[in-house]
Amino acid sequence: ADEVAVGVVAFGLAVAGLPARVYRISFTGELSYEINVAWHHGRALWDAVMALTGLCDSTVVVGGGGYNPWTVARCWTGLWGRISGQEIPNTLPPESTALLESLECDLVDEEDMAPHWTTTLADPRNDGPIRERFGEIAEAILKER
Repeated sequence: ADEVAVGVVAFGLAVAGLPARVYRISFTGELSYEINVAWHHGRALWDAVMALTGLCDSTVVVGGGGYNPWTVARCWTGLWGRISGQEIPNTLPPESTALLESLECDLVDEEDMAPHWTTTLADPRNDGPIRERFGEIAEAILKER
């Protein structure tokens, strides 16, 4: 575990204007990053990934998951849809809604589920304020560089 920790550096920054945790990951010397944003920033994250893919001749987009199967499934479906040039529907078809409604997770209480988690891929835009603490973290990290 100690060897793995050496290759991971975390930054609290804004990515495409979104508060994010950016992890610099290098286990074999490759240049890669992991970006974690809040679930309600999915559409903006898709836009950021699409902008980044346009900066390179080729791009590999890989990722993991999370603790919320509804947001993970919707995020990756939407991202792969955007990358492959698919139209993102405003409302999911009944088969997709049924699949999402069938999911269970003991880490998410039923009263904490947002209704749109089973009916849309993209969450409503959230232009709320960024917590002051994110700016403080970013400033501290940038001063260290």
